[in-house]
Amino acid sequence: MSRKKICFFTPVSLASVGGGERVLCVIANELAKSCEVHIVSYNTETSFYFLASNIRLESLGLKRSKNSFFRKMQPFFYMLKFRSYVKRQQFDEIIVLSEIGCFFVSIALCFLRVKKIAWLHNSFFEPQPLVIRLFRKYVLMLYDKIVVINRKDEYIYRDNQNLVNTIRIPNPLTLQSNVKSSLNCKRIISVGRLNRQKGFDFLITACLPVLREYPDWRLDIFGQDDGAQHDLQCLIEECSCTAQVAIHPPTCEIMQEYLQSSVFAFTSLFESFGLVLLEAAEAGLPLIAFDSPSGIADIVENNSNGFLIEKGNIDDFTSHLRILVENKEMREKFANGAIQKACNFNIEKIIKSWYEIL
Repeated sequence: MSRKKICFFTPVSLASVGGGERVLCVIANELAKSCEVHIVSYNTETSFYFLASNIRLESLGLKRSKNSFFRKMQPFFYMLKFRSYVKRQQFDEIIVLSEIGCFFVSIALCFLRVKKIAWLHNSFFEPQPLVIRLFRKYVLMLYDKIVVINRKDEYIYRDNQNLVNTIRIPNPLTLQSNVKSSLNCKRIISVGRLNRQKGFDFLITACLPVLREYPDWRLDIFGQDDGAQHDLQCLIEECSCTAQVAIHPPTCEIMQEYLQSSVFAFTSLFESFGLVLLEAAEAGLPLIAFDSPSGIADIVENNSNGFLIEKGNIDDFTSHLRILVENKEMREKFANGAIQKACNFNIEKIIKSWYEIL
């Protein structure tokens, strides 16, 4: 029997560092063990994360034209190029990442009979352009399956939006470690893209009172600049906390950083899943996070593996962070809960769900 041919389409660059990119690579690597897998994107020719050698990475060659007229016309040329590629390769399934990707592929493959699966990595509540908010439901109706990654989005799409072909397949744990944090390092860690959505300004503000009370503790933030690093650095300097707060570039050895920390803090304002929370849980870190829509509560269980704080409530965040810093027994209790939670997201269980819909 011939192997299935699967095509992932992603509008984001795999050279970028992010949870969505990491998960795509992990799922593609697993499927490539028994399927022929292609990944098509606007302009990706390399990947920051490991990809199996038998995965074909195809770029549509998108380059932003300086001419405004050609810039507006460019998407149609790339749609034609993608359509031609799909017809030539005769894929069994097309898995499309994000709402923007779904719009692009729906137009590109109009009237072409091919099974399409929408894989939505963004929270339903995340701000989107008006055209996406108005037509998202109608575009998704063109897809054979809609895969969401958290319970709240599953309820909204399937029950409120009446998209009955919606199913939930959570993201898998992408990092594993037999070693767990000793919880002795006096360090708070956070990880994510440096943009407004991740709310690192809230995090710095919430941590400052605790860091001033406990000057032997520090906060380290790891992430790729996505437009907010300059403002965050200015905030750190204005608060005169450069000795205790630092921003670092992304690292392939992030698990080592988790293991050298004692608390994972997260103040994202919109989050469909929060893969970094799962990674930190695997490292045995207690979690503290804003209860932001949609997927944080799927990982952080209040008073079990961490604290869920009302979104934007900085004072409450500070007071609960103080509890974790002061009380190692509490950290150990939450760390045990975090390790147990991480076990629920092993790759074998997640990939089985993917094979069931392919």
